[in-house]
Amino acid sequence: MLPASRLALVIPCVLALLACGGDDEGTGGGTSSGGGTGAAGGAGGAAAGGMGGAGGQSCDALSCSDCSTCATADDCMAEDAACNAVTACNAYGSCYDACNDAACVTQCATDHPDGVMPYEALISCLCGVCTTSCSINPLCMSM
Repeated sequence: MLPASRLALVIPCVLALLACGGDDEGTGGGTSSGGGTGAAGGAGGAAAGGMGGAGGQSCDALSCSDCSTCATADDCMAEDAACNAVTACNAYGSCYDACNDAACVTQCATDHPDGVMPYEALISCLCGVCTTSCSINPLCMSM
């Protein structure tokens, strides 16, 4: 399980979502009412064929932790599913979260090579959607 001191970071929020698996559907249901609020702007995102920029903006109005939860149920759903499909993704994320230096991160990548790409894709998506709410998060600052 994740250390309580790290829960404010994007990564632990994501890892908690990954660990809960199917329980996200209940959370997603609550989020869809919020998504309804963004629906007027979301039509423009859908027409552009993108990831639905307006949906990301409504998530970004939340706290970093809540934005991460919202984004995994919406704009970053594919990246979340891809990470869930690779066991090493969660293992790499847990390892990465415990690191305090570059040598540790390198060792995590060596220990869990199949988790690196899906994990980084998920974090990149989350930081892209939660641009404002997670702007001071060290993970997003390095993107």
